[in-house]
This record gives sequence, structure tokens and C-alpha cells, in this order.
Amino acid sequence: LWQQLTHLRDARVALPAPVLDGIWINEENRQVWAHGRQVELSSQEFSILHYLSSRAGKLCTRRAIFEEALEQHYEDDMVERTRVDSAMSRLRRKIELDPDNPQHLHTARGQGYRFEW
Repeated sequence: LWQQLTHLRDARVALPAPVLDGIWINEENRQVWAHGRQVELSSQEFSILHYLSSRAGKLCTRRAIFEEALEQHYEDDMVERTRVDSAMSRLRRKIELDPDNPQHLHTARGQGYRFEW
């Protein structure tokens, strides 16, 4: 057990600063680290997070997220709005320190979402 813990501590020290202090997205390997821990995301969640992070600071509508990140046609009905909102809720639980007071995934009520590093 001691060897495993030592290995994990040493691996953590070797990680880039954004991994330890915020969000780090490795697009090539489809890996996400949040606040010092690796986060397992579904393909849909990764696509949405990658899309939002590549447009950091900009408002992204549900339509844009659905059509550009998920590459699906958006009908603007309750099912598709709920799908995006549910994915955002799951992402917040996975990457935010406090999902009720997010640092990274912000809602613009009635408009869409904004990612902040």
C-alpha cells in the first residue's frame, strides 16, 4: 500500500500545474483532469466540454452545443434542451469543486452556457 501511495504522490507532483489547480483537457487521449484528479467522461460529455473550453469566455447556445459539439440536428424541443442541460449537470458534478457554485461551467439562463478556465 505504501508503494502505491508513494507512486500516486510522485505522479501527482509530475503533472502540469493546470491539472493540480484547475481543468486540464488532453484532446489527443480524450482525458480530463480536474483539481488534481482524473475525471472519467462519456464521449458526449467530453465532446461538450472540449467544445465549450475551446470557446472559453464565449456564450454557447444549446443549439450550438447540440449541432457543433454533438454533430446532431437540433429541433429546439424539450427533449433536446433537457439532454444538453442534463449533460451540463453531470459535467458540473464531475469537474467542479462545488457544483452548486461552479467556477468553470456557467449558465446564462435562457441562453446557453459559458466555460471559464
